[in-house]
Amino acid sequence: MGPKTKRYARVASQQTKLTSIKIGGHGA
Repeated sequence: MGPKTKRYARVASQQTKLTSIKIGGHGA
């Protein structure tokens, strides 16, 4: 697991939070 993978995981997690806020109206 290189630094690239870690950064991607963090970005994906942020996108998931934003998406769930958009869809469900509240954070995960």
